[in-house]
Amino acid sequence: KVITLEEYAKTINIEALTMLEMAKQDILPAVSSYVKELTDTALAKKALSDAIPTSVEEDLVTTLSNDLVSFVEKIDTLSEDVVKGNDIEDAQEKANYYHDVVFAAMDELRKPADKLEMLVAKSAWPFPSYGDLIFEV
Repeated sequence: KVITLEEYAKTINIEALTMLEMAKQDILPAVSSYVKELTDTALAKKALSDAIPTSVEEDLVTTLSNDLVSFVEKIDTLSEDVVKGNDIEDAQEKANYYHDVVFAAMDELRKPADKLEMLVAKSAWPFPSYGDLIFEV
């Protein structure tokens, strides 16, 4: 039983670390770049003429920026939870912690990531979408 509990905690730990890596190294830079692209577009429109509306870009930049703040907060929470989990010695306690705390934090990180995916242009998103995986395989 102890080996199974240790294996469970180890598996969730690996999945959490992978999720953090994808969030930090792929999603965060992709969204930031897309926000810059939208900002540059709005500024270029304004430079051309004050009569050209930029509200679409401005609203999307605001939404993405706010969602990105939430995303980073969830990254920080998951990172802290993983570190705390690594300090637990008892196999049952560690498995419970990974189930109750780390797995829940992973789910919380996924929520803003899914929201960001729906707002970022397909060309700027670093991973295939679910639709790509289902319909273009």
